[in-house]
Amino acid sequence: MKTPLLRLVLPALFAVGLVHAAASERNSDSDSSAYFSLMPKAFQSRPQLDMTVITTVTDAGRLVAPASPDHPVYYVVHPAGYREFGESYAGVHQPPTADLERAMKKALASQGYLPATEAVHRPSLLVIFTWGMHNRLPPIIASMSPEARAKNILERAALVGGYGFARRVGQAFEERALGQLAGLSLPYSSFDNQDTKTQYLTYQIYDDLYFVVASAYDYASVAQGKRTLLWRTNMTVNTAGVNMKETLPPLIATAAPFFGRETAGTEALQRRIDRRGQVEIGQPTVVEYMDPSAKPAPTEPNSSASKP
Repeated sequence: MKTPLLRLVLPALFAVGLVHAAASERNSDSDSSAYFSLMPKAFQSRPQLDMTVITTVTDAGRLVAPASPDHPVYYVVHPAGYREFGESYAGVHQPPTADLERAMKKALASQGYLPATEAVHRPSLLVIFTWGMHNRLPPIIASMSPEARAKNILERAALVGGYGFARRVGQAFEERALGQLAGLSLPYSSFDNQDTKTQYLTYQIYDDLYFVVASAYDYASVAQGKRTLLWRTNMTVNTAGVNMKETLPPLIATAAPFFGRETAGTEALQRRIDRRGQVEIGQPTVVEYMDPSAKPAPTEPNSSASKP
């Protein structure tokens, strides 16, 4: 992510220990019960998954009507494999690729996207999806550059909230850093007074994430070697106390209504799973905007005992 944003943020960002100071401030706030159970998720039989979904539609995609059960769109799907960013973990419990492809096809079908058959329905979309982990970097490595740390956080911000949210996070970093360099005692920029949803998104980027990214291309353009992107959906789930195998299929299912439909920013969602049968429980809950004075904020990130 070599962007002007990084060049603005980096000169002062880590010289004042901004990232860890910001996390400590949020950790000192009082009530975090809106998001966290007293029992660590690793030991819960019905843990709640903290998810985000954001879909962006390109100019080319806006010229194409989204699919619906009454007006299906036919596609070919391609699993592009596992990706890992940030700190690595041994023994990751990945879902089998076939399971993820099955979950993706089921989610697409619920919205009117159906597998193409050359004999009957030719494809108009190529859907490529990838999955993996985007983790925090280790807290102290002398040889690691400030640029690498900033890139790690801002990449997660873009994954969770799109590039607009990543820019806001970068601006908040810069505001705090410049204030400290000037000898001022500033709160965690304007984020400290934001609504619950923004605090939820900010919590997500300060912890490790599992993710799925689905990209839909115009099939004819791919055949011509152009790869015209129509829409892309980023899906993330916080890894604390859960593993990838039990979270990615429910994440894909939860994101289904947003496939091919541009979201107004990030959809912040919470959903329970039942570990006794690996089934989803009920409908996802939307994290609504709430009174900023309530300030529900994360405690020290939950134990990742069941991760990965």
